[in-house]
Amino acid sequence: MPRGFGKPTGSKDKAIQRRGLFLFLLVGLVLPTSAETERRTVTVEYYGLPGCHDCQEFLAGTWEDLRRESALNGIDLVLTEHDVLDPEAFASLKKQLDERGVAFTGVPVLISQQKVLQGNDLEPTSLASLLELSAQSEALPNTKTAPDLSWGLVGLAGLVDGVNPCVLTTLLFLLSVWGLDRRGGLVIGIAYTLGVFVTYTLVGVGLLKAATLAQSVPWAGPLLDIVTLVGLVALTGFSLFDAWQAHRGRTKEMALKLPGFLDRTLRTVVRRQRSLAIGLPAAFGLGALISLLEFVCTGQVYLPTLVYMNQTQGDNALPLLLWYNLAFIAPLLAVFLAIHLGTGHRSLVLWAQKHLATTKLLLALVFGLLAVLFTWNMVFS
Repeated sequence: MPRGFGKPTGSKDKAIQRRGLFLFLLVGLVLPTSAETERRTVTVEYYGLPGCHDCQEFLAGTWEDLRRESALNGIDLVLTEHDVLDPEAFASLKKQLDERGVAFTGVPVLISQQKVLQGNDLEPTSLASLLELSAQSEALPNTKTAPDLSWGLVGLAGLVDGVNPCVLTTLLFLLSVWGLDRRGGLVIGIAYTLGVFVTYTLVGVGLLKAATLAQSVPWAGPLLDIVTLVGLVALTGFSLFDAWQAHRGRTKEMALKLPGFLDRTLRTVVRRQRSLAIGLPAAFGLGALISLLEFVCTGQVYLPTLVYMNQTQGDNALPLLLWYNLAFIAPLLAVFLAIHLGTGHRSLVLWAQKHLATTKLLLALVFGLLAVLFTWNMVFS
């Protein structure tokens, strides 16, 4: 063997050792970095009640176990807590559920990027699916949702409610008592209509808040939907009955009309107003008062429409509410404009009587459409 052969061999061994050490250090530095970059943060929204025993038990037990186990597997769970009694929080919850085509069944509720779990679904085995997340959002499941007829239907409901016989009869009686002239009548009419609009809007906002709070109670929301649906079916039938009675000229036998004592109260209020000076504040106040007294009749359309707004739009229902009330006052403004242009109130009375059956058929159409949409939402949501 030639001299010096072993030296190169020793150098090669040391070189290999140095390379091995380098690779070991490289792996030691790179692997933690890679593991760190592979860790994922998953944000989950939680909706519950502060005093709910099941909610507290879930957070302290099942959720904490899941969080610790997920951390060991490189997933950091972040929980964003919401109180469903907070109207804004519940509106956000309802919006997210509606977007996914999921009905609200009870607290607690967990919502991740793709998953929704609530109530009895929050078992350890079900929670595992909450973590099956990919880098890109999965497509939402195909669900059948009711057609978006909100603006058209709500506008139609407000317009038909505005030509409700309860409204027009009182208004025409008011005009006969007031005896407005063509010059000042339109200004007084606008003040009266503004009083109706403001009052109706305030009542609607309050009822929407009440509906939102009712939806936050697990059993109250479905019960409200069922009661509304039954009421709509009944109102559709009564409206068709009234249309038939109006067609036969038997208006006194109609089912849906202002109760006698309220009708007498309204006429008394109008007659007393005749002895007072007719000014803008008085006209505004009279519009507000009469709209409240008529609510027993006009609320038959307004209430189920408000429930429909809350069911389909949640916290975005206010624009629809304003749209309804604008449509509601449109016939009132049309009547005052007709008076301003020289149409006598007797001609308007004859027109209202002639088209009473048509008005009742339109009311039946609105009630029927709302009933169909409520049924659709209850079946497919």
